[in-house]
Amino acid sequence: MKNLLIICYALLLFLGCSSVSNPYPWIKNQTLDQILKDSKDKLILIDFETEWWTWCDRLDADTYSNNEVKLFANNNLLSLKVDAEKGTGPEIAKKYKIKGFPTAIIVNSRGEEIDRIIGYLAPNFFLNELKRIKSGKNTIPSLLLDFQSNPENFSTLFTLAKKYESRGDIASAK
Repeated sequence: MKNLLIICYALLLFLGCSSVSNPYPWIKNQTLDQILKDSKDKLILIDFETEWWTWCDRLDADTYSNNEVKLFANNNLLSLKVDAEKGTGPEIAKKYKIKGFPTAIIVNSRGEEIDRIIGYLAPNFFLNELKRIKSGKNTIPSLLLDFQSNPENFSTLFTLAKKYESRGDIASAK
């Protein structure tokens, strides 16, 4: 009986730790261009970070380690982590006009920005944003379509202008 209890305890401990050992599905050893080429119309999350900023570490520790966030990413995204200060990071950050950290942008297979998440978000809020973006609600492409069909809608125009402003495209925001 004692051995059975020990086996059950060990099994519970093993099963409980298995989700911890399953890391966020970052793509490693591939460039952004390679990921775009192989994406097959899957959305791509690019997380811009720096080594020195606490909120980047906190996003990794709290949000990217969350099982629901990891499950959503596994099923819906290709994910790339970019150090905005090393290697090709500064060039990619400049291309997407990244101004602060952490910033996660979601792009399509052509590298066109769909939306962005600026700053730290707790797992549930981050996951809700990912789901919203995946559904196409209030993303740049959907707002552009809404604006083209109804250019007099102030709410759409305002929301679209704020999206452009957040990505550093002041001319389009105006």
